Amino acid sequence: LGITLRLRKQDDIYLLLIDPAGWIFIANFMPEETSINDFVKLLRNKLDNKKLLDIRAPYFDRYVVIDFEEDLQLHIEFMRGGNIILTEKGKIIESFRMDHARFRPQNIYQNAELNKINPLELNTRQLRELIKGSKGNLVASFWKILGIPTEITHEACTLLNIDKDILPDNLEDTKLESLFQKIKELIEEYLSTSKPNIVLDKNNEYDSINNIELEIYKNFNKIYYQDFNKAVEEYFLKLKEYKIKKEIEKKEIKAKEKQQKLIEELNDNMNQLKKENEIINKFVER
Repeated sequence: LGITLRLRKQDDIYLLLIDPAGWIFIANFMPEETSINDFVKLLRNKLDNKKLLDIRAPYFDRYVVIDFEEDLQLHIEFMRGGNIILTEKGKIIESFRMDHARFRPQNIYQNAELNKINPLELNTRQLRELIKGSKGNLVASFWKILGIPTEITHEACTLLNIDKDILPDNLEDTKLESLFQKIKELIEEYLSTSKPNIVLDKNNEYDSINNIELEIYKNFNKIYYQDFNKAVEEYFLKLKEYKIKKEIEKKEIKAKEKQQKLIEELNDNMNQLKKENEIINKFVER
């Protein structure tokens, strides 16, 4: 569950859907399960008729901040299950999930987990120092340390014929430099080009969503879109549908297991009654 902000620009209305599990996009629908809790009521009170100044993703990490006038901000964290935090002049007013001491009201908002490194500004020497001693492969290390999506590193490795599964320390400097340069090029392409597509797996189910064509998916079927936001919305709805389907299947399985357990208990009771009846009959026959 998340929240949906209703934004107005002159005569146009936009619905900004924020799901702290990992989604933020302009929606063409109002989700039925959008929470109307105390946090949402507070947002309505504090943000009603406030001008939205900016929406930023300041770091290469799972974090977005929305700036409103009067020093109000929404901080969206897409890690550890996700959270949405409302602050005023840097101090926390309330959060979507109050499950950690750092989200307490009046605390200064901060998140030590945020990766504040911009990989586009690093050189090879700085990169080598950051990933030195990493126990993960190239894909995992670039994701964990630099926040670079796994598909981008996988794509760069594929284009340069580099084994994506080797440890960073085992990659020679010239190849590391080439790899990092290719990753930067792919990031720049992702940010400047728009070829939205949803990749389908062998069962024609949604596999991933991208804003550019990737070589690693060249043999996969794809659905193409004119607008990346629309592709994200379609992917989100499909994922939501899949989760609902799985939840229904899970409940059906639990119901069947419960039913089977009841049948087994009834059979055990019947067998026990038969045994007791046989014993009684033996005594009666005497």
